[in-house]
Amino acid sequence: MEKNNSGNNTNFTFKIEQAESEDFIGLVALNLGMPKFRIAEVWYKLHSNFWGKGYATECLNRILEFGFGELGLHRIEAGCAVENLGSIRVLEKAGMTREGRKRKVLPLKDGWSDNFHYAILATDLNNEE
Repeated sequence: MEKNNSGNNTNFTFKIEQAESEDFIGLVALNLGMPKFRIAEVWYKLHSNFWGKGYATECLNRILEFGFGELGLHRIEAGCAVENLGSIRVLEKAGMTREGRKRKVLPLKDGWSDNFHYAILATDLNNEE
């Protein structure tokens, strides 16, 4: 991953490159909330040619390390469409917990979709006492 911004940021977006070829394969981002809550939301998007190969899980793990380690966050959240089995697997492999379901909040090509809400705490990774 390569960081594309620096300084006192509230949004961090990283490009994802394939290690061997350095080809661009997607993006992963961390959007910070209010500082006193030490919370952020993560999202990622990979080109479909790279789905199911572990890239999303690797990038999510690295962005979680960045958020909890370098930024000192307490909580990182994510969401995904209830039918997006690939993203559900990625979020759960990274140790995120499904906390709820929002009804009809995602406008997809075939209509409105429900969204699963996931989160992970720094204490889940033993990074905070």
